[in-house]
Amino acid sequence: MIDLLGLDAEKAIELLSGRGLSWITEVSEPPTKQLNDGYLKVIKQEFAEGEYRLTLCKVPDSFR
Repeated sequence: MIDLLGLDAEKAIELLSGRGLSWITEVSEPPTKQLNDGYLKVIKQEFAEGEYRLTLCKVPDSFR
């Protein structure tokens, strides 16, 4: 299994695509405050039934 935790979502997907692996993503959002600007990072990963399941979280650009 490839360790994708903490990577930008684009980089993680690029790594999986380059190896011909399949994946699905889910974005975790706070229940009250929506974040409009930012980038997605992998905060959880699972591997089941031949595909990666990535949970992503939007991080403000100021944390880059």
